[in-house]
Amino acid sequence: AVELAAKAIELDGQNALALATYGHLKSFLFHDYDSALTYFDRALAACPNHSLAWLLSSPTLSYIGRAEQAIRHAEQALRLSPLDRSLFYYFDILSLAHYAAGNYEEAVKWGRMGANENPRHAAHLRYLAASYAAVDRLDEAQDAARGLMAMHPDFRLSVFERTLQPFRNLP
Repeated sequence: AVELAAKAIELDGQNALALATYGHLKSFLFHDYDSALTYFDRALAACPNHSLAWLLSSPTLSYIGRAEQAIRHAEQALRLSPLDRSLFYYFDILSLAHYAAGNYEEAVKWGRMGANENPRHAAHLRYLAASYAAVDRLDEAQDAARGLMAMHPDFRLSVFERTLQPFRNLP
């Protein structure tokens, strides 16, 4: 995916989707947040109304401690594409941004909305379980964790934390 996004940028340096995708991958996979922010800035300059550019920038802002800005970016994405076929993804990212901001009840609300839109998408369950736990709703946190384990029986928090956990500093 990184190579394809880089190739798309090489072919068209104003391709907002390629720029935002590349930025997201640089952030999530490689934890290269500074480069990611540069690509998001370029994507939004190239097309200020590109909902996915706004949306994909939100997780990186969450990861680096700029959660209020992450919420605004995700909300802007949702305003630009309120009927998107992948609406669950918008809700999941809003859940992540609210989790990073410490707004755990809001994180639960958006996580549940994401789960309702697409119950087979497992990523939201990580933040939903953590958000439930943060508001001391432990039975629901365990249900979310069981759902995650049912979809990904090999998931281990210790491995996720060591290899994919994208936060610069844990919230």
